[in-house]
Amino acid sequence: MFSLSFAPTSLSTASVQYRRRYNLSGASRQVKCSADAGQSIAYSVPSLEKEKATTREPVVKREMTLGEKMRFGGYEGDEELVYKECFVMRGTQIGSKKTITIETIASLLQETSCNRAQRSGWLTDGFPTPPTMKKHGLIWITSRVHIEMYKYPTWGDVVEIEHWWEPDGRIAARSAFPEKNNRSSKKIPQLDEPADFSQLGLSPRRADMDMNKHVNNVTYYSWLLQSIPQDIVETHELEAITIEFRQECHYGDSVDSLASNEVELEMDSNAGSEDNCQFVHLLKLAGSNHEINRGRTVWRKLER
Repeated sequence: MFSLSFAPTSLSTASVQYRRRYNLSGASRQVKCSADAGQSIAYSVPSLEKEKATTREPVVKREMTLGEKMRFGGYEGDEELVYKECFVMRGTQIGSKKTITIETIASLLQETSCNRAQRSGWLTDGFPTPPTMKKHGLIWITSRVHIEMYKYPTWGDVVEIEHWWEPDGRIAARSAFPEKNNRSSKKIPQLDEPADFSQLGLSPRRADMDMNKHVNNVTYYSWLLQSIPQDIVETHELEAITIEFRQECHYGDSVDSLASNEVELEMDSNAGSEDNCQFVHLLKLAGSNHEINRGRTVWRKLER
């Protein structure tokens, strides 16, 4: 589970949720997020357990590496149930609106999760994967991400992320969504072509590749947003984004980013505002109907 705190920027509330699944077995792993009324994002993850009940392997404590000692992260308390890590927002993480980008938020969540796994001794051949998973040829695959932002940190702010495991232990699909609204649980519809907006022929860079030689999850955020009209980008800010991953993308692929306005049948008080707009997205391999992922974005009017 994650909890994000920002300082000194005042953050009213925010939420994140996403799910990971096993690559080979098809079993899924859901993350739930809840937001409090203060300055935090909460993010929870079910713990790893085999599909058949077995005795858990004992945790062997080891000496920290130099990188772990220098990192602004560590466990809270003697039981080591909560992992915390702080990040100072750098100038290179700031976008045109003088706040951090949604790609930065996604990257920090992914970084903290991997650092926690590494700190727990789950590091095999450079991958934050438990030895048991490696033995059975399993890897983590992100299958769904939902992020809501109510206020963005800016340059020089400190972001503190708390990570802990949810005491559940089941390997199964689960749903747990914030009570604020039902936007995060809505199914993303298929985008009908021709789309209202498009950015065609996007090419993965070598720098976009992850350790599995797939395009890193964070890159998809940028690709989805490339199809948003510039006048929306200049007058609005991203309030929420949902991505459902369908298949991997590799170096050398050509990708089309498509987007269309989404008409809400049942709007809540925020999404239904005339100052807000909503889009459905599709990333697919160019020249084919092979979907890479589907997405939805909600944009709110900037306060001037």
